[in-house]
Amino acid sequence: MTSHERRSSLTRTTRPRRAVRPCDLCRIRKSRCVIPPGLSSCTVCQSRQTACTFDHKPPPRPPRLQPGRSRDFQQQPNETTARPRQVYRNLAPSTGIGQNATNQPRVSNANTTVDRSPASSSTSSYQSPLVPGDLAEEHVVEAQSPLLPEEVSWRDGEDDGGSLGLSKSIFAELYGLTSDMEPILMRHRPYDSQSHQFRLETHSIRRVLQEDMGMQYPVTFHVVRDDKAIGYQNNVEQDTIERCVAPYGPSLVNLFWRIVHPCYPIIDKGKFMERYLISYREVDAPVLGAVYLISLNWWTYDRELSNKPAPDEALLRERVIRVIQNSYHRPKLSSIEATLLLVQCKPEDALNPDHTWTWGCTSQALAIGEALGLHLDASSWEIPDWERGLRKRLSWALYMQDKWTALMHGRPSHIHVEDWEVRDIEDSDFYDLGDQMNTKIDEASLNDIQTGRKGFVEMIALSKILGKILTDFFSLRASRSQDTVQLYQRALPVLEKLHLWRENLPHSLLMDRQVPRRLCANGWSHAPSSIFSINGQKDSSTYPIIV
Repeated sequence: MTSHERRSSLTRTTRPRRAVRPCDLCRIRKSRCVIPPGLSSCTVCQSRQTACTFDHKPPPRPPRLQPGRSRDFQQQPNETTARPRQVYRNLAPSTGIGQNATNQPRVSNANTTVDRSPASSSTSSYQSPLVPGDLAEEHVVEAQSPLLPEEVSWRDGEDDGGSLGLSKSIFAELYGLTSDMEPILMRHRPYDSQSHQFRLETHSIRRVLQEDMGMQYPVTFHVVRDDKAIGYQNNVEQDTIERCVAPYGPSLVNLFWRIVHPCYPIIDKGKFMERYLISYREVDAPVLGAVYLISLNWWTYDRELSNKPAPDEALLRERVIRVIQNSYHRPKLSSIEATLLLVQCKPEDALNPDHTWTWGCTSQALAIGEALGLHLDASSWEIPDWERGLRKRLSWALYMQDKWTALMHGRPSHIHVEDWEVRDIEDSDFYDLGDQMNTKIDEASLNDIQTGRKGFVEMIALSKILGKILTDFFSLRASRSQDTVQLYQRALPVLEKLHLWRENLPHSLLMDRQVPRRLCANGWSHAPSSIFSINGQKDSSTYPIIV
Protein backbone atom coordinates (compact mmCIF):
# COMPACT_ATOMS: atom_id res chain seq x y z
CA MET A 1 0.00 0.00 0.00
CA THR A 2 1.40 3.37 -0.99
CA SER A 3 1.63 6.29 1.39
CA HIS A 4 -1.19 8.03 -0.50
CA GLU A 5 -3.49 5.00 -0.12
CA ARG A 6 -2.61 4.66 3.57
CA ARG A 7 -3.39 8.32 4.13
CA SER A 8 -6.72 7.94 2.34
CA SER A 9 -7.70 4.92 4.42
CA LEU A 10 -6.86 6.75 7.65
CA THR A 11 -8.93 9.72 6.49
CA ARG A 12 -11.94 7.47 5.87
CA THR A 13 -11.63 5.81 9.29
CA THR A 14 -14.06 7.64 11.54
CA ARG A 15 -15.88 6.67 14.65
CA PRO A 16 -19.16 4.86 13.79
CA ARG A 17 -22.24 7.00 14.27
CA ARG A 18 -25.01 6.11 16.65
CA ALA A 19 -27.20 3.37 15.21
CA VAL A 20 -30.38 4.25 17.10
CA ARG A 21 -32.05 7.62 16.71
CA PRO A 22 -33.30 9.06 20.05
CA CYS A 23 -36.96 9.88 20.43
CA ASP A 24 -38.18 13.46 20.80
CA LEU A 25 -38.37 13.37 24.61
CA CYS A 26 -34.89 11.88 25.03
CA ARG A 27 -33.46 14.47 22.63
CA ILE A 28 -35.03 17.29 24.66
CA ARG A 29 -33.71 15.87 27.93
CA LYS A 30 -30.37 14.94 26.33
CA SER A 31 -30.65 11.48 27.84
CA ARG A 32 -29.91 8.01 26.52
CA CYS A 33 -32.76 6.49 24.49
CA VAL A 34 -33.02 2.72 25.05
CA ILE A 35 -35.83 0.67 23.48
CA PRO A 36 -36.05 -2.82 25.04
CA PRO A 37 -36.46 -5.73 22.61
CA GLY A 38 -40.06 -6.41 21.69
CA LEU A 39 -41.31 -2.99 22.77
CA SER A 40 -42.11 0.10 20.72
CA SER A 41 -41.25 2.78 23.29
CA CYS A 42 -38.06 3.62 25.16
CA THR A 43 -37.52 3.26 28.90
CA VAL A 44 -37.86 7.01 29.52
CA CYS A 45 -41.25 7.23 27.80
CA GLN A 46 -42.39 4.09 29.62
CA SER A 47 -41.53 5.60 33.00
CA ARG A 48 -43.40 8.80 32.12
CA GLN A 49 -46.27 6.98 30.38
CA THR A 50 -45.97 9.16 27.28
CA ALA A 51 -45.97 8.44 23.58
CA CYS A 52 -42.54 7.64 22.15
CA THR A 53 -42.49 9.86 19.06
CA PHE A 54 -39.93 10.66 16.38
CA ASP A 55 -41.60 13.72 14.84
CA HIS A 56 -38.89 16.35 15.25
CA LYS A 57 -35.89 16.47 13.00
CA PRO A 58 -32.46 15.88 14.54
CA PRO A 59 -30.34 18.98 15.17
CA PRO A 60 -27.58 19.76 12.64
CA ARG A 61 -24.36 17.91 13.32
CA PRO A 62 -21.19 19.88 14.07
CA PRO A 63 -18.47 19.83 11.40
CA ARG A 64 -16.04 16.96 11.57
CA LEU A 65 -12.55 17.53 12.87
CA GLN A 66 -9.76 17.74 10.36
CA PRO A 67 -7.57 14.62 10.11
CA GLY A 68 -4.70 14.64 12.54
CA ARG A 69 -6.29 17.11 14.94
CA SER A 70 -7.77 16.01 18.26
CA ARG A 71 -10.71 17.80 19.88
CA ASP A 72 -8.44 18.50 22.83
CA PHE A 73 -6.23 20.65 20.60
CA GLN A 74 -8.89 22.62 18.76
CA GLN A 75 -8.39 26.35 18.90
CA GLN A 76 -10.82 27.67 21.52
CA PRO A 77 -11.86 31.33 21.72
CA ASN A 78 -10.11 33.27 24.47
CA GLU A 79 -8.27 30.17 25.66
CA THR A 80 -4.56 29.45 25.74
CA THR A 81 -3.62 26.47 23.58
CA ALA A 82 0.14 26.45 23.97
CA ARG A 83 0.23 23.80 26.69
CA PRO A 84 2.11 20.53 27.08
CA ARG A 85 0.35 17.61 25.48
CA GLN A 86 0.02 15.59 28.67
CA VAL A 87 -2.00 18.39 30.29
CA TYR A 88 -4.80 17.91 27.76
CA ARG A 89 -5.11 14.16 28.12
CA ASN A 90 -8.62 12.99 28.85
CA LEU A 91 -9.70 12.03 32.30
CA ALA A 92 -10.11 8.34 31.56
CA PRO A 93 -7.17 6.97 29.52
CA SER A 94 -6.61 4.36 32.24
CA THR A 95 -10.26 3.60 32.90
CA GLY A 96 -9.91 -0.01 31.91
CA ILE A 97 -13.18 -0.14 29.99
CA GLY A 98 -11.98 -3.03 27.91
CA GLN A 99 -11.24 -5.15 30.97
CA ASN A 100 -14.37 -4.23 32.95
CA ALA A 101 -16.94 -4.10 30.19
CA THR A 102 -18.33 -7.54 30.94
CA ASN A 103 -19.09 -6.83 34.59
CA GLN A 104 -20.35 -3.26 34.37
CA PRO A 105 -23.93 -2.67 33.19
CA ARG A 106 -23.65 -0.08 30.43
CA VAL A 107 -25.98 0.75 27.62
CA SER A 108 -24.55 1.99 24.38
CA ASN A 109 -26.30 3.90 21.66
CA ALA A 110 -25.30 1.19 19.26
CA ASN A 111 -27.25 -2.06 18.89
CA THR A 112 -27.87 -2.94 22.52
CA THR A 113 -29.75 -5.87 24.01
CA VAL A 114 -31.54 -5.63 27.32
CA ASP A 115 -32.45 -8.84 29.13
CA ARG A 116 -35.11 -8.71 31.83
CA SER A 117 -37.19 -11.28 33.64
CA PRO A 118 -40.68 -10.41 34.88
CA ALA A 119 -41.09 -9.49 38.52
CA SER A 120 -43.60 -11.27 40.68
CA SER A 121 -45.23 -8.04 41.83
CA SER A 122 -48.32 -7.18 39.85
CA THR A 123 -48.64 -3.62 41.09
CA SER A 124 -45.99 -2.28 38.77
CA SER A 125 -47.18 -0.88 35.47
CA TYR A 126 -43.81 -1.32 33.83
CA GLN A 127 -41.49 -4.23 33.22
CA SER A 128 -39.39 -4.86 36.28
CA PRO A 129 -35.62 -4.37 36.16
CA LEU A 130 -35.28 -7.10 38.77
CA VAL A 131 -34.20 -10.64 37.96
CA PRO A 132 -35.35 -12.69 40.98
CA GLY A 133 -33.09 -15.44 42.18
CA ASP A 134 -30.12 -14.48 40.07
CA LEU A 135 -28.91 -11.04 41.07
CA ALA A 136 -25.41 -11.80 39.87
CA GLU A 137 -26.53 -12.09 36.24
CA GLU A 138 -25.95 -9.08 34.01
CA HIS A 139 -29.01 -7.41 32.52
CA VAL A 140 -27.26 -5.40 29.85
CA VAL A 141 -24.85 -6.97 27.42
CA GLU A 142 -21.90 -5.25 25.87
CA ALA A 143 -22.49 -3.17 22.76
CA GLN A 144 -21.04 -4.16 19.41
CA SER A 145 -18.80 -1.10 19.18
CA PRO A 146 -17.13 -0.56 22.60
CA LEU A 147 -15.86 2.86 23.55
CA LEU A 148 -12.26 3.69 23.04
CA PRO A 149 -10.45 4.77 26.23
CA GLU A 150 -9.94 8.31 25.01
CA GLU A 151 -13.67 8.67 24.31
CA VAL A 152 -14.91 7.60 27.72
CA SER A 153 -14.92 10.93 29.54
CA TRP A 154 -16.64 12.70 26.66
CA ARG A 155 -19.30 10.02 26.26
CA ASP A 156 -19.94 9.89 30.00
CA GLY A 157 -20.73 13.58 29.93
CA GLU A 158 -23.16 13.05 27.05
CA ASP A 159 -24.89 10.10 28.75
CA ASP A 160 -25.52 12.12 31.92
CA GLY A 161 -26.53 15.25 30.05
CA GLY A 162 -23.68 17.21 31.62
CA SER A 163 -24.77 16.41 35.17
CA LEU A 164 -22.38 17.53 37.89
CA GLY A 165 -23.81 15.82 40.95
CA LEU A 166 -25.53 12.69 39.60
CA SER A 167 -23.11 11.27 37.06
CA LYS A 168 -22.92 7.48 36.99
CA SER A 169 -19.14 7.32 36.65
CA ILE A 170 -17.63 10.47 38.21
CA PHE A 171 -18.05 12.61 41.33
CA ALA A 172 -17.29 16.29 41.84
CA GLU A 173 -16.22 18.24 44.94
CA LEU A 174 -16.24 22.02 45.33
CA TYR A 175 -13.00 24.01 45.47
CA GLY A 176 -13.48 26.38 48.43
CA LEU A 177 -12.05 29.85 48.84
CA THR A 178 -9.32 28.75 51.27
CA SER A 179 -8.54 25.35 49.75
CA ASP A 180 -5.18 24.42 48.24
CA MET A 181 -6.70 25.05 44.78
CA GLU A 182 -7.78 28.62 45.40
CA PRO A 183 -10.59 29.61 43.00
CA ILE A 184 -8.93 32.92 42.14
CA LEU A 185 -6.13 30.90 40.52
CA MET A 186 -8.61 28.68 38.66
CA ARG A 187 -9.59 31.51 36.32
CA HIS A 188 -6.29 31.12 34.47
CA ARG A 189 -6.90 27.50 33.45
CA PRO A 190 -7.50 26.82 29.73
CA TYR A 191 -11.00 25.36 30.04
CA ASP A 192 -12.60 23.62 27.09
CA SER A 193 -15.26 25.89 25.57
CA GLN A 194 -17.88 23.12 25.35
CA SER A 195 -17.38 20.95 28.44
CA HIS A 196 -15.89 23.79 30.57
CA GLN A 197 -13.33 21.33 31.89
CA PHE A 198 -9.58 21.40 32.21
CA ARG A 199 -8.47 17.78 31.98
CA LEU A 200 -5.46 16.26 33.67
CA GLU A 201 -4.25 12.68 33.72
CA THR A 202 -5.69 11.83 37.15
CA HIS A 203 -8.64 14.22 37.39
CA SER A 204 -10.21 17.24 35.78
CA ILE A 205 -11.34 20.69 36.91
CA ARG A 206 -14.83 21.76 35.87
CA ARG A 207 -15.92 25.38 35.82
CA VAL A 208 -19.66 25.82 36.34
CA LEU A 209 -19.71 29.61 36.70
CA GLN A 210 -17.17 32.10 35.41
CA GLU A 211 -17.77 34.75 38.08
CA ASP A 212 -19.19 33.84 41.48
CA MET A 213 -21.58 36.52 42.83
CA GLY A 214 -19.94 39.08 40.55
CA MET A 215 -16.48 38.40 41.96
CA GLN A 216 -13.46 37.88 39.74
CA TYR A 217 -13.11 34.17 40.35
CA PRO A 218 -15.00 31.13 39.02
CA VAL A 219 -16.89 28.35 40.77
CA THR A 220 -14.92 25.18 40.11
CA PHE A 221 -15.16 21.51 41.06
CA HIS A 222 -12.60 18.74 41.40
CA VAL A 223 -13.83 15.85 39.21
CA VAL A 224 -12.62 12.25 39.65
CA ARG A 225 -13.77 8.85 38.44
CA ASP A 226 -15.73 6.69 40.87
CA ASP A 227 -13.35 3.75 40.61
CA LYS A 228 -10.56 5.91 42.04
CA ALA A 229 -12.43 6.40 45.33
CA ILE A 230 -11.91 4.38 48.50
CA GLY A 231 -14.37 1.53 48.96
CA TYR A 232 -15.67 1.52 45.38
CA GLN A 233 -17.60 -1.67 44.63
CA ASN A 234 -19.15 -1.98 41.20
CA ASN A 235 -22.75 -3.31 41.50
CA VAL A 236 -22.02 -5.22 44.73
CA GLU A 237 -23.85 -2.71 46.92
CA GLN A 238 -26.91 -2.59 44.64
CA ASP A 239 -27.14 -6.39 44.68
CA THR A 240 -26.86 -6.44 48.47
CA ILE A 241 -29.72 -3.94 48.79
CA GLU A 242 -31.91 -5.68 46.23
CA ARG A 243 -31.62 -9.05 47.94
CA CYS A 244 -33.29 -7.57 51.03
CA VAL A 245 -36.53 -6.74 49.19
CA ALA A 246 -36.61 -9.06 46.17
CA PRO A 247 -38.93 -9.48 44.38
CA TYR A 248 -40.90 -6.46 45.67
CA GLY A 249 -38.53 -3.66 44.65
CA PRO A 250 -40.71 -2.19 41.85
CA SER A 251 -43.79 -2.20 44.10
CA LEU A 252 -41.89 -0.32 46.81
CA VAL A 253 -40.73 2.22 44.23
CA ASN A 254 -44.37 2.74 43.19
CA LEU A 255 -45.32 3.32 46.82
CA PHE A 256 -42.57 5.91 47.12
CA TRP A 257 -43.79 7.92 44.12
CA ARG A 258 -47.41 7.67 45.29
CA ILE A 259 -47.00 8.59 48.96
CA VAL A 260 -43.58 10.05 49.81
CA HIS A 261 -42.43 11.93 46.72
CA PRO A 262 -45.40 14.34 46.34
CA CYS A 263 -44.78 15.83 49.81
CA TYR A 264 -41.01 15.45 49.90
CA PRO A 265 -39.75 15.96 46.30
CA ILE A 266 -36.01 15.59 46.84
CA ILE A 267 -35.45 13.06 44.02
CA ASP A 268 -35.68 13.69 40.28
CA LYS A 269 -38.27 11.08 39.29
CA GLY A 270 -37.43 11.14 35.60
CA LYS A 271 -33.71 10.54 36.10
CA PHE A 272 -34.33 7.85 38.74
CA MET A 273 -36.82 5.89 36.63
CA GLU A 274 -34.76 6.29 33.48
CA ARG A 275 -32.01 4.32 35.18
CA TYR A 276 -34.20 2.00 37.25
CA LEU A 277 -36.08 0.73 34.20
CA ILE A 278 -32.78 -0.35 32.69
CA SER A 279 -31.68 -2.10 35.87
CA TYR A 280 -31.66 -1.43 39.59
CA ARG A 281 -27.86 -1.54 39.24
CA GLU A 282 -27.98 1.72 37.31
CA VAL A 283 -29.28 3.52 40.43
CA ASP A 284 -26.84 4.62 43.13
CA ALA A 285 -27.02 2.13 46.00
CA PRO A 286 -27.66 4.67 48.82
CA VAL A 287 -30.77 6.21 47.28
CA LEU A 288 -32.00 2.82 46.03
CA GLY A 289 -31.88 1.42 49.56
CA ALA A 290 -33.33 4.56 51.15
CA VAL A 291 -36.31 4.53 48.77
CA TYR A 292 -36.98 0.90 49.65
CA LEU A 293 -36.55 1.52 53.38
CA ILE A 294 -38.89 4.48 53.73
CA SER A 295 -41.50 2.81 51.50
CA LEU A 296 -41.71 -0.12 53.93
CA ASN A 297 -43.64 2.22 56.25
CA TRP A 298 -46.55 2.00 53.78
CA TRP A 299 -46.28 -1.70 52.99
CA THR A 300 -49.94 -2.29 53.88
CA TYR A 301 -51.09 0.52 51.56
CA ASP A 302 -50.46 -1.71 48.55
CA ARG A 303 -53.20 -4.24 47.89
CA GLU A 304 -50.75 -6.80 46.51
CA LEU A 305 -48.19 -6.41 49.29
CA SER A 306 -50.52 -6.14 52.27
CA ASN A 307 -51.15 -9.90 52.43
CA LYS A 308 -47.47 -10.83 52.09
CA PRO A 309 -44.73 -10.87 54.75
CA ALA A 310 -42.68 -7.68 54.71
CA PRO A 311 -38.90 -7.82 54.18
CA ASP A 312 -36.50 -7.62 57.11
CA GLU A 313 -36.50 -3.89 57.84
CA ALA A 314 -33.65 -4.07 60.37
CA LEU A 315 -31.37 -5.83 57.89
CA LEU A 316 -32.22 -3.37 55.13
CA ARG A 317 -31.61 -0.41 57.45
CA GLU A 318 -28.21 -1.78 58.43
CA ARG A 319 -27.16 -2.17 54.80
CA VAL A 320 -28.49 1.24 53.81
CA ILE A 321 -26.50 2.93 56.57
CA ARG A 322 -23.39 1.08 55.43
CA VAL A 323 -23.68 2.08 51.76
CA ILE A 324 -24.47 5.69 52.68
CA GLN A 325 -21.32 5.92 54.76
CA ASN A 326 -19.30 4.35 51.96
CA SER A 327 -20.74 6.78 49.40
CA TYR A 328 -19.19 9.73 51.25
CA HIS A 329 -15.84 8.73 49.70
CA ARG A 330 -17.36 9.69 46.33
CA PRO A 331 -20.07 12.20 47.30
CA LYS A 332 -23.00 12.80 45.00
CA LEU A 333 -26.46 14.28 45.31
CA SER A 334 -27.75 10.74 45.80
CA SER A 335 -25.78 10.59 49.07
CA ILE A 336 -27.74 13.59 50.38
CA GLU A 337 -31.05 12.21 49.11
CA ALA A 338 -30.42 8.90 50.86
CA THR A 339 -29.41 10.49 54.18
CA LEU A 340 -32.45 12.77 54.23
CA LEU A 341 -34.78 9.86 53.54
CA LEU A 342 -33.04 7.75 56.17
CA VAL A 343 -33.59 10.26 58.98
CA GLN A 344 -37.29 10.50 58.04
CA CYS A 345 -37.77 6.79 58.77
CA LYS A 346 -39.28 5.69 62.05
CA PRO A 347 -36.69 4.71 64.69
CA GLU A 348 -36.22 1.01 65.33
CA ASP A 349 -37.04 1.49 69.02
CA ALA A 350 -39.63 4.19 69.70
CA LEU A 351 -38.61 4.30 73.39
CA ASN A 352 -34.97 4.85 72.44
CA PRO A 353 -35.02 7.10 69.35
CA ASP A 354 -31.25 7.66 69.39
CA HIS A 355 -31.28 11.46 69.09
CA THR A 356 -27.51 11.82 68.94
CA TRP A 357 -27.28 9.49 65.96
CA THR A 358 -30.01 11.46 64.13
CA TRP A 359 -28.23 14.76 64.81
CA GLY A 360 -24.95 13.20 63.66
CA CYS A 361 -26.53 12.04 60.39
CA THR A 362 -27.93 15.51 59.83
CA SER A 363 -24.53 17.09 60.45
CA GLN A 364 -22.87 14.63 58.08
CA ALA A 365 -25.39 15.47 55.38
CA LEU A 366 -24.67 19.18 55.85
CA ALA A 367 -20.93 18.60 55.52
CA ILE A 368 -21.32 16.50 52.36
CA GLY A 369 -23.81 19.03 50.99
CA GLU A 370 -21.26 21.82 51.38
CA ALA A 371 -18.71 19.70 49.50
CA LEU A 372 -21.26 19.45 46.69
CA GLY A 373 -21.98 23.19 46.73
CA LEU A 374 -25.54 22.95 48.05
CA HIS A 375 -25.05 26.11 50.11
CA LEU A 376 -24.46 28.12 46.92
CA ASP A 377 -26.82 29.57 44.33
CA ALA A 378 -26.71 27.21 41.33
CA SER A 379 -29.33 29.00 39.22
CA SER A 380 -26.69 30.24 36.73
CA TRP A 381 -24.38 27.23 36.71
CA GLU A 382 -23.49 25.37 33.53
CA ILE A 383 -25.48 22.28 34.49
CA PRO A 384 -28.78 20.80 33.21
CA ASP A 385 -31.97 22.62 34.15
CA TRP A 386 -33.36 19.61 36.01
CA GLU A 387 -30.25 19.51 38.21
CA ARG A 388 -30.57 23.20 39.08
CA GLY A 389 -34.07 22.59 40.40
CA LEU A 390 -33.02 19.41 42.19
CA ARG A 391 -30.10 21.17 43.88
CA LYS A 392 -32.35 23.93 45.17
CA ARG A 393 -34.88 21.45 46.54
CA LEU A 394 -32.11 19.47 48.23
CA SER A 395 -30.58 22.64 49.66
CA TRP A 396 -33.82 23.69 51.31
CA ALA A 397 -34.51 20.14 52.48
CA LEU A 398 -31.13 20.24 54.24
CA TYR A 399 -32.01 23.63 55.70
CA MET A 400 -35.30 22.32 57.10
CA GLN A 401 -33.65 19.20 58.50
CA ASP A 402 -30.98 21.25 60.27
CA LYS A 403 -33.42 23.73 61.84
CA TRP A 404 -36.03 21.26 63.06
CA THR A 405 -33.51 18.71 64.31
CA ALA A 406 -31.70 21.47 66.22
CA LEU A 407 -35.03 22.49 67.76
CA MET A 408 -36.02 18.92 68.69
CA HIS A 409 -32.72 17.98 70.31
CA GLY A 410 -31.70 21.34 71.76
CA ARG A 411 -28.58 21.71 69.62
CA PRO A 412 -27.11 24.79 67.89
CA SER A 413 -28.03 25.07 64.23
CA HIS A 414 -25.15 24.59 61.78
CA ILE A 415 -26.54 26.74 58.95
CA HIS A 416 -25.98 30.48 59.25
CA VAL A 417 -27.17 33.25 56.98
CA GLU A 418 -23.59 34.43 56.35
CA ASP A 419 -22.79 31.18 54.53
CA TRP A 420 -26.12 30.54 52.80
CA GLU A 421 -26.65 31.85 49.26
CA VAL A 422 -29.51 29.64 48.04
CA ARG A 423 -32.39 31.56 46.46
CA ASP A 424 -36.01 31.03 47.40
CA ILE A 425 -37.67 28.08 45.73
CA GLU A 426 -40.01 28.73 42.79
CA ASP A 427 -42.58 26.73 40.83
CA SER A 428 -40.09 26.24 38.01
CA ASP A 429 -37.79 24.37 40.40
CA PHE A 430 -40.40 21.59 40.55
CA TYR A 431 -40.78 21.40 36.79
CA ASP A 432 -40.72 17.86 35.47
CA LEU A 433 -41.22 17.31 31.76
CA GLY A 434 -42.86 13.96 32.48
CA ASP A 435 -45.57 15.52 34.66
CA GLN A 436 -46.44 17.97 31.92
CA MET A 437 -46.55 15.36 29.16
CA ASN A 438 -48.16 12.53 31.15
CA THR A 439 -51.75 12.34 29.94
CA LYS A 440 -52.64 9.17 31.90
CA ILE A 441 -52.26 10.65 35.36
CA ASP A 442 -55.63 11.04 37.11
CA GLU A 443 -56.85 14.34 38.51
CA ALA A 444 -56.69 13.18 42.13
CA SER A 445 -53.03 12.19 41.81
CA LEU A 446 -52.23 15.48 40.10
CA ASN A 447 -53.90 17.37 42.97
CA ASP A 448 -51.81 15.39 45.46
CA ILE A 449 -48.64 16.36 43.62
CA GLN A 450 -49.59 20.05 43.53
CA THR A 451 -50.68 20.03 47.18
CA GLY A 452 -47.46 18.31 48.20
CA ARG A 453 -45.34 20.87 46.40
CA LYS A 454 -47.23 23.74 48.04
CA GLY A 455 -46.71 22.09 51.40
CA PHE A 456 -42.98 21.75 50.74
CA VAL A 457 -42.73 25.47 49.94
CA GLU A 458 -44.75 26.50 53.00
CA MET A 459 -42.64 24.28 55.24
CA ILE A 460 -39.54 26.08 53.97
CA ALA A 461 -41.12 29.43 54.86
CA LEU A 462 -41.95 28.15 58.35
CA SER A 463 -38.40 26.83 58.75
CA LYS A 464 -37.01 30.29 57.98
CA ILE A 465 -39.07 31.71 60.83
CA LEU A 466 -37.79 28.93 63.07
CA GLY A 467 -34.21 29.79 62.08
CA LYS A 468 -34.81 33.38 63.17
CA ILE A 469 -36.18 32.19 66.52
CA LEU A 470 -33.26 29.84 67.16
CA THR A 471 -30.80 32.67 66.50
CA ASP A 472 -32.59 35.46 68.37
CA PHE A 473 -33.79 33.52 71.41
CA PHE A 474 -31.98 30.21 71.84
CA SER A 475 -28.38 30.82 70.79
CA LEU A 476 -25.88 30.84 73.67
CA ARG A 477 -25.47 34.61 73.59
CA ALA A 478 -29.14 35.45 73.05
CA SER A 479 -30.29 33.18 75.87
CA ARG A 480 -28.31 35.22 78.42
CA SER A 481 -30.96 37.93 78.38
CA GLN A 482 -33.16 37.75 81.51
CA ASP A 483 -35.41 40.76 80.97
CA THR A 484 -38.95 39.51 80.37
CA VAL A 485 -40.21 42.77 78.87
CA GLN A 486 -37.37 42.94 76.36
CA LEU A 487 -37.88 39.31 75.39
CA TYR A 488 -41.57 39.91 74.85
CA GLN A 489 -40.90 42.96 72.67
CA ARG A 490 -38.43 40.94 70.59
CA ALA A 491 -40.98 38.16 70.19
CA LEU A 492 -43.75 40.38 68.79
CA PRO A 493 -42.34 40.59 65.21
CA VAL A 494 -41.94 36.82 65.15
CA LEU A 495 -45.51 36.31 66.33
CA GLU A 496 -46.63 38.58 63.50
CA LYS A 497 -44.71 36.50 60.96
CA LEU A 498 -46.30 33.33 62.28
CA HIS A 499 -49.75 34.89 62.06
CA LEU A 500 -49.17 36.01 58.46
CA TRP A 501 -47.78 32.62 57.52
CA ARG A 502 -50.89 30.83 58.78
CA GLU A 503 -53.22 33.38 57.19
CA ASN A 504 -51.55 32.93 53.79
CA LEU A 505 -51.73 29.14 53.75
CA PRO A 506 -53.46 27.81 50.60
CA HIS A 507 -56.90 26.33 51.14
CA SER A 508 -55.64 22.87 50.20
CA LEU A 509 -53.31 22.93 53.23
CA LEU A 510 -55.86 24.00 55.84
CA MET A 511 -56.72 21.49 58.55
CA ASP A 512 -60.48 21.64 57.91
CA ARG A 513 -60.01 20.35 54.37
CA GLN A 514 -60.42 16.60 54.10
CA VAL A 515 -60.72 14.45 50.98
CA PRO A 516 -62.44 11.08 51.48
CA ARG A 517 -60.31 8.00 50.81
CA ARG A 518 -57.19 10.11 50.22
CA LEU A 519 -54.08 10.47 52.36
CA CYS A 520 -53.99 13.74 54.29
CA ALA A 521 -51.35 16.05 52.85
CA ASN A 522 -51.92 18.92 55.29
CA GLY A 523 -51.32 17.30 58.68
CA TRP A 524 -47.79 18.63 58.80
CA SER A 525 -49.00 22.26 58.74
CA HIS A 526 -50.91 21.91 62.01
CA ALA A 527 -48.28 20.19 64.15
CA PRO A 528 -45.32 22.56 63.56
CA SER A 529 -47.37 25.73 63.84
CA SER A 530 -49.03 24.51 67.05
CA ILE A 531 -45.68 23.60 68.60
CA PHE A 532 -44.25 26.76 67.20
CA SER A 533 -45.96 29.53 69.26
CA ILE A 534 -43.93 32.00 71.28
CA ASN A 535 -45.42 33.43 74.44
CA GLY A 536 -43.79 35.78 76.88
CA GLN A 537 -44.81 34.70 80.34
CA LYS A 538 -44.30 37.58 82.71
CA ASP A 539 -44.97 35.74 85.94
CA SER A 540 -43.50 32.26 85.72
CA SER A 541 -40.62 32.47 83.25
CA THR A 542 -38.03 34.86 81.97
CA TYR A 543 -37.58 32.99 78.66
CA PRO A 544 -39.74 32.74 75.57
CA ILE A 545 -41.02 29.19 75.57
CA ILE A 546 -42.30 26.82 72.92
CA VAL A 547 -45.68 25.34 73.81
